[in-house]
Amino acid sequence: SEMCIRDRYQRRVRGTSRLSMGGCCCGDEKGRPRQSTAEDPEVNDNAPMLSTTASKYQDQPADMSLEQWEQWNFLEGLIDELATMNHCPDHRLREGMRYDAEGMLTSWSLSGCKLTVLPEAFSSLAIPGDLDLHHNQLRALPESIGSLQAGGLWLSKNLLSSLPESFSSGRISGSITLAGNQLSHLPDSISGMDLPGSLSVAENQLSQLPEGFGRLRVRGDLNLSGNKLVDLPEDFGNMTISGHLNLNNNSLSRLPESAGGLSVGGSLLLFNNQLRKLPASFGDVRVGGDLSVRRNLLVEWPEFANVRGRVSK
Repeated sequence: SEMCIRDRYQRRVRGTSRLSMGGCCCGDEKGRPRQSTAEDPEVNDNAPMLSTTASKYQDQPADMSLEQWEQWNFLEGLIDELATMNHCPDHRLREGMRYDAEGMLTSWSLSGCKLTVLPEAFSSLAIPGDLDLHHNQLRALPESIGSLQAGGLWLSKNLLSSLPESFSSGRISGSITLAGNQLSHLPDSISGMDLPGSLSVAENQLSQLPEGFGRLRVRGDLNLSGNKLVDLPEDFGNMTISGHLNLNNNSLSRLPESAGGLSVGGSLLLFNNQLRKLPASFGDVRVGGDLSVRRNLLVEWPEFANVRGRVSK
């Protein structure tokens, strides 16, 4: 049955061993998909297949491996839920699906599909490439979104005002972008993230960051520009950013004393804030690129001994 297939797929992508299908209503004793018969109404060989452009399976469904068959059935159910919940034609949802040579889904673009809601089952998706959900109308994410596995997650230009606590435990192996939403705060648990790629929360409504934010580790860029930040957590200086740190176009009036401990591999950008004075320790900040503090209210600056690029005052 569909529920049996989905349950087995969810357990597999969460790291459990492959289960035998013997004794299951979905397969025979050797784990192969059952063929339908006149007496078997639950299995239908005439079920709709994926479109030719979206699927590797259409021409040879009998040659699917067990893993391919499981994923195909899971995706068919997921597409059906997405289409029903969002009144969106299923062919539009399939257009952005990309497969590898073995017929396994590698990435999925749902950009511009006018999605307003995602089913809970969406969190069981596991793909090695990017999941692109930008430019939709999503106001919330499933509570279980932390179970999602993807190479990158693109959620920019939606209507998100908050994120579930599970968000920070998501198994994302690349970058996450949440730019251009309506986020007024971030979950406390985001401070524990160790992100292999970049994180962008630019152009939102953030006025403060959660305590412990300094524990966040970002291997790419961290973009917090275009928000309403007035100050930063005291442990902000504990952060290590491999790429650029962008704090442009906020309302920062001060930096914490710990700011001198910052280590930024790329450029550190503080352009167009309300800074009147920099802490003495800020002269110790380590910046691999440029440092910009232009368009603030500063009248004096410390000596920057560890900035490899240009200092713009």
